[in-house]
Amino acid sequence: MKTLSILFLLIVVSCSREEVNIPVEKNIAVDQKKSITDGEFIEYHPNGVLKTKGLLKNGKRTGTWTAYHANGNLYSESKYKAGLLNGKTAAYYPNGNVQYMGLYIGGKKDDLWFFYREDGALEKDVLFKNGERIITTP
Repeated sequence: MKTLSILFLLIVVSCSREEVNIPVEKNIAVDQKKSITDGEFIEYHPNGVLKTKGLLKNGKRTGTWTAYHANGNLYSESKYKAGLLNGKTAAYYPNGNVQYMGLYIGGKKDDLWFFYREDGALEKDVLFKNGERIITTP
């Protein structure tokens, strides 16, 4: 099968006490003859459930992008501007509980982020400024 790599958002969360890894770009295979640079991007899980949905403008993510677990529950929702994370972002456990939520400005974490355990209990708050972790409170 002919392939072309397009950016795709995956949320990788590691539950360390120091910091959690958040959205990471990954290449995915798409038909090589069809270059998607503008318009709606949609991808499905092998079971047919919607996996990812968002808009591309000039080949870059723009607006709100959403991803879903294979069970159909929301996995993540993030805002983009010209390919950079910019605005509120949140990720969810397969059971629907919030995993984390925070704010990006120009692709960098900013403001107060909240991290939760799968049972819904608050695990920690982390204050970021221009991508740098300032304070973590348990």
